[in-house]
Amino acid sequence: MGKRKRLVDWKKKDEDSSPGKKIFSHLTEILNTKEGKLEGFWPYEPAVIIENHLDFGEYTPLFEHSRLIEAALTKARETNNFNEVGFINVLNQVLSEVLKTRRQGFLIVSHLSILLSSIKSELVLDNVTIQQFSPVEIITKMNASKEQWPCLNKYCIIYSKVTDYNYISAYYNGINDIEFIRGLICLLANPYYQIGGQFRSLNKFYLGPVQEILSLPSYSKAEGNGTSMFDNQKAEPIKEETIETTQKWLASLHKLPLDHQKALKNSLARFAQALDNKDPKIAFILLWGALEQIALPENKRHDHGFISKRISFFYEAGDFIKEQIEGLIKYRNHLVHSGNLMSANSYYHLYKLQDFYKKFVRFSLALGKHFRTFQDFLRFCDTNGDINKLKCMKKEAILKRNAEERKIRFIDKVIKLSTPEDDQ
Repeated sequence: MGKRKRLVDWKKKDEDSSPGKKIFSHLTEILNTKEGKLEGFWPYEPAVIIENHLDFGEYTPLFEHSRLIEAALTKARETNNFNEVGFINVLNQVLSEVLKTRRQGFLIVSHLSILLSSIKSELVLDNVTIQQFSPVEIITKMNASKEQWPCLNKYCIIYSKVTDYNYISAYYNGINDIEFIRGLICLLANPYYQIGGQFRSLNKFYLGPVQEILSLPSYSKAEGNGTSMFDNQKAEPIKEETIETTQKWLASLHKLPLDHQKALKNSLARFAQALDNKDPKIAFILLWGALEQIALPENKRHDHGFISKRISFFYEAGDFIKEQIEGLIKYRNHLVHSGNLMSANSYYHLYKLQDFYKKFVRFSLALGKHFRTFQDFLRFCDTNGDINKLKCMKKEAILKRNAEERKIRFIDKVIKLSTPEDDQ
């Protein structure tokens, strides 16, 4: 029997590297000084450092990492396990206990500035429900009032049912689901450009000011709640064609590999939050982050050329599109490194980035189903239509023919389209 893999472990950078040993040696030195003894032990600062050197795998969401590390640091110190081996063992114990906790149902409730038609008063998209008339059962048991929910009579209610270990994890997962659906709807409904008038944020639809966390089946309020960037926007109707396209895009999403689905869902949630901002420069930076999540997810953050190459691949006028994206990269670098960049074209850059983002999401939904993984799809984008590179990918797929028959047929079509007629 092989040794059972830990739920969480130190990242393996190279054979001689031992980040845990160095960190705990340094922490022990500090705690043994006079100042360290007087100040006591505070796990918050070392938790930030340690988190960078740990591999949590898929077991916990990112927002819970620091909380788990802090608990493990405190316990390791109390049980005389304050070293790299003892800490990692304690951390695995803490995480195991969390995973043993009985999962329970939660309802994450908010409001959306959307008006459904009287014919379609309810819209169910994945595990998120939008209702024109607030469900009496939920509202009554929440004891909601106009003071608590200032948009109660104007907006649709939107809620997500989540099964999780605790209300904190449930809230983040539930809100992410809601924001993903809002992002998908806004991607289809947002204006392409705005001419004249005072600039408002790009999003067509907004969340209300409060998100409530309810425990199921009692509908009792769980501890804590959240807030959003509420701007008292007027609720607007949603077109029937937008609903139909949203449903079609969701169906296409479910045909993608799981890692590709996850990346798109998280990115679309970030898209929704990015374009709530009224400042076009802040919105641009946040939207760029959402684009990187689906066009540059690898450790190549310094090389934004991959983004221009991958997106331009899907356009007939690829070279012209590539130059436009490189112009946006230059603008992004100015914003990040120069800070206060005054530009009369800030709105134009933001609308253009939104357009490229939308097109890349659309390409991903249409073509991602032909590939076994998200990385495989990105490798295809990197071929940039080069016949030799495409043939190389086909040869690799032939070796796994049973698993990649669809990919082989798809690459054959692309090779045929990319080959000049005289050479066919």
